[in-house]
Amino acid sequence: MGLSFTTENIKAIILRLKRNTRRLTKEGEHFVEQIYVGEVFAPIPASVYTRLGKNDVGVYKYRLKYQVGRTYKLVAGRTLPQVYYRIIDNEIDLAHKRDCGKWLLFKREHDLYWRETLESEGWQPLSYRITGLREEPLQDISEADAIAEGVERDEGTEMYLHYYHGEHWCYTAKESYITQWDSLHAKKGNGWDTNPIVHVIEFEEVSATRAAIAQYLLEIE
Repeated sequence: MGLSFTTENIKAIILRLKRNTRRLTKEGEHFVEQIYVGEVFAPIPASVYTRLGKNDVGVYKYRLKYQVGRTYKLVAGRTLPQVYYRIIDNEIDLAHKRDCGKWLLFKREHDLYWRETLESEGWQPLSYRITGLREEPLQDISEADAIAEGVERDEGTEMYLHYYHGEHWCYTAKESYITQWDSLHAKKGNGWDTNPIVHVIEFEEVSATRAAIAQYLLEIE
């Protein structure tokens, strides 16, 4: 299972500038915090399930998509290659097996050989654990939430990027996030004004990744 992000967002995640993400709810997805067992409802970690087709007896099947406490690999873009990283001379290098922007390109005939080669050269997979999951209207986002979404901030002016007009800036992180959301979703009919229901996913590094990233951040201060 993987959490898909753009290359820019993955870099923000590594630097701990992005700590949550909002995903549109899709048809057939269900947010669940309890299940029916016998004659009572039993609590479970917050989860999102995707409804699949019916089985042979006409009952719908479901597949787990997200769940609090589970670990997910970070994958890049729509083609979903898993992302690896390594830290050399206070620099973070990123790699995956497909060409994606400025990232490194590795071409191997077999995934297993490619993965073993990366690991032998000090590359490690990026993995993150979901720590929080909830369902809410998009417009419920707070200023703190927008900052945790990793919107770009100019340290000199303390203003935030306007994602429609890169030369313009916003006074608040929430205003910046609105422009970022609309730049991705407005043309598909899911702009900010429509206030769609979203799944809010909060995450943190797993232990091995956390130790390496913490050391990196300490050394570049």
